[in-house]
Amino acid sequence: MKARQIGITWTLAGLALHTTMFNEGANVLLLSKGEAEATELLGRCRLMHRELPPWLRVSQGPGGVSVMTFPVMDSKIRALPATEDAGRTETATLVICDEWDFHPYAEANYAAVKPTIDAGGQFIGVSTVDKAKIDSLFKRLWRMGPASGFHQMFFGWEQRPGRNQVWYDDTKRGYPDLVKWEQEYPSTAEEALAPSQGLCYFDTKVLMGLMAEAKEGHIFRPYVVGRRYGAAIDPAGDGRERCSLSIKDCQTGMFVVDYTTDEPPDTFALAAYNILERYGFPLLGIEANGVGLYMTKKLQELSYPISKLIFQDEKRTKVGIISSGNLRDTVLVDLAEGIRQGDIIVVSREAIKEMLNFIQKPKGHPEHAEGAFDDRVSSMRWANWASKQLPSMIIRVKSESYCEA
Repeated sequence: MKARQIGITWTLAGLALHTTMFNEGANVLLLSKGEAEATELLGRCRLMHRELPPWLRVSQGPGGVSVMTFPVMDSKIRALPATEDAGRTETATLVICDEWDFHPYAEANYAAVKPTIDAGGQFIGVSTVDKAKIDSLFKRLWRMGPASGFHQMFFGWEQRPGRNQVWYDDTKRGYPDLVKWEQEYPSTAEEALAPSQGLCYFDTKVLMGLMAEAKEGHIFRPYVVGRRYGAAIDPAGDGRERCSLSIKDCQTGMFVVDYTTDEPPDTFALAAYNILERYGFPLLGIEANGVGLYMTKKLQELSYPISKLIFQDEKRTKVGIISSGNLRDTVLVDLAEGIRQGDIIVVSREAIKEMLNFIQKPKGHPEHAEGAFDDRVSSMRWANWASKQLPSMIIRVKSESYCEA
């Protein structure tokens, strides 16, 4: 993943040329979004070869606008537009997908080309991001990390020598379309992946500000005696495999705990209980679905105070939150507005990443982009809601201190 004009495509053209000049039987595929782009990419290989000193060149054989061959090495470079079936019949040593996020048939072409390197070849996908695509193959593979089989590398705008903050500010002023600017010159992978403000449900400017101070981990502030906390657990469900616990400090508005894992419900319940105990057993909301009810039972078996659990009814006979459509939307709006106004502070880097990939669909409810998650968003919105269900029980004792009745 990269910013524009930092030399990566030239570097990969050099890699393609080196691979075919120094490896017998090498077959390199260059895939671009269209025929013109494919021809241009191969043209860079030709230029590099032409400018080599004579003693280093390898004689070329018959070719064409889309092929370079080196008969003495029995090797070749083929440049192809990335159609659905391009490269399917090949066995490749190296595949390079240039500006991969802009390929019109990326998924079908990847399915066709991936088997060509399964015998031991290498696949390199390189691209700036297409802000118009939230759920592209390129972004999904990136979000998956090493599980995708790829090694992630990010090159921001500052990687090119001669670029500094003055250059950045001057260049930005020349872009009337902020979405285009965000697309071409990201500083971080999170910024590159973040949807434009027109797509992201949360305020991206605020989130990027929070990201600058974000931290890794689960617990970000210790328990403070006398403070009230609200908590919620988003239990795994609907095919998901992760559970998430969020705890909010009612006084500062900060989410002080983000514990999100793919542990089994039993294991997660024990870990969550230990964390909640450290925070004085705050008022806790858990969605009343199958896994949620099971987790509530486990917490009660661990002696979680029943008085600190949220119930569905006023008579307190049914524990858990009934997540109706209207209530779910209301608590989400409340979370987003609190973050926008600065009343709610998020410290967890992973939680901010989730919010950056939480989008407003043209039709239907807001939801995570394909390949991303929303476990933390869900637990945070209910923890924020739970924190407001607590009655005001703060009594002023002295001008500078408070205690909880």
